[in-house]
Amino acid sequence: MIKQRRREKDNLIVTHFGGRHTYHDALAALVGLLELNAGNDHIYEIVINDDDLKLDFTEQEEKMITDKVISTFEQFERGALAVVANSDYIFGLTRMLTATLENELIAISVFRSEALARKWIQEMRELHKKGVRSTD
Repeated sequence: MIKQRRREKDNLIVTHFGGRHTYHDALAALVGLLELNAGNDHIYEIVINDDDLKLDFTEQEEKMITDKVISTFEQFERGALAVVANSDYIFGLTRMLTATLENELIAISVFRSEALARKWIQEMRELHKKGVRSTD
């Protein structure tokens, strides 16, 4: 479930997930993200998975969530999603997501620390301002 979601002064969205996180929680989180970012053609978000996060998805639900994440981020012209994974499982799931996200204008990466994730988000913003695609 979402423990906290906030928009910072620079329009960076920071979301903390923790506790038991179900398929329906994941869908609701994506809807909430779109609502929070309504009217923007870009999206920059850091997702922080707290130590107590427990994913409660079936394999089929994991696939459907991946598809929904992809379709959600494809609605934007540019952006970046940085995931801070505190477990090997979340790290691996996010790495699989990065391999399936095919929108060249939206970058996704996984990190072990929030500081590295923030640095990377800033680098992506600078590249996007220069007109460089995320996959260049």
